[in-house]
Amino acid sequence: MALIRRMSGADRSMTADLLASEGLGPDGDFYSADGIDVIVAHNNGRIMGVVEYDLTCDFGREQGRAGHLGEQAWIYSIAVAASERRGGLGRALPTEVAQRAQEAGRTFLALAPQDGAEVLGRRAFFQACRLTLIEPETPGAAWGCPIIDVMRRNIPEARPR
Repeated sequence: MALIRRMSGADRSMTADLLASEGLGPDGDFYSADGIDVIVAHNNGRIMGVVEYDLTCDFGREQGRAGHLGEQAWIYSIAVAASERRGGLGRALPTEVAQRAQEAGRTFLALAPQDGAEVLGRRAFFQACRLTLIEPETPGAAWGCPIIDVMRRNIPEARPR
């Protein structure tokens, strides 16, 4: 089972490699997370998932997207190792961001797929996380939803013992 925590300096190279494998960033020693928050999912010293995010982003207004809410939690990139997909880890990462965002007083979570991302698979993933298009459908269009929706959808229900 993967544990989710803040990225440490020792995780930098593996995190960069995972992001680069998905076309989401530079690889190796050039990776810098300055100015953003990064959490990783790891198991036995292996990085299996990563999400880069900001809890105080005003992306909509900064980018001239007048229809966006004010400050919101914004996911810059998210990646899960191919061997770990379809097991719930991908949904656990934005859920963790949503929990942190809620603690910081944010009510909305948003993201925009990066150019390197495989579009159809990402679209299905975003929908599975309860995210919806929040602007006209064009390349790079933003997705988002109230944080409470992400948390309701992605927190596993208790199982009988």
